[in-house]
Amino acid sequence: MSTAMENNVMDIIFNYIAPMMGCLMASSLFAAPITDLRTSLQDGSLGELNPQPWAFMTGNTFGWCTYAYLTNDPFILASNLPGLILSLWLNMGATKLQYLTQHLHIHGHDNSNNNHSKNHPTPNHIQHRKQFYNKNTNLMVFCPQ
Repeated sequence: MSTAMENNVMDIIFNYIAPMMGCLMASSLFAAPITDLRTSLQDGSLGELNPQPWAFMTGNTFGWCTYAYLTNDPFILASNLPGLILSLWLNMGATKLQYLTQHLHIHGHDNSNNNHSKNHPTPNHIQHRKQFYNKNTNLMVFCPQ
């Protein structure tokens, strides 16, 4: 009897508890850049933030979600679906900042001619960004604020 009970305990640990811990670890890994993006959105500039890994994160999580759907594996889906949704949000935030930077550059509000670094916009530059956000919020409905 003890062998059957040990097998049940091992079955529960390896088939349920360990995959759930993997889901939690994957979610914490995917959530790591949230504070960096939020800071960049508050500053109105990407600065030193590199958003390129987020594009790969979207492709990777989409691939794993597709695989989880095809194999009917709820733990792989639970590990990657929050990451897919989060990576889309991260990419929209980065796109918003890149669009804003390009818009300011085209319309002559670029601060590259003064002594300030592009990564640290002047107060006047930040005020223009806030005015731009207020006027163009309908363009960026789903983008993070």
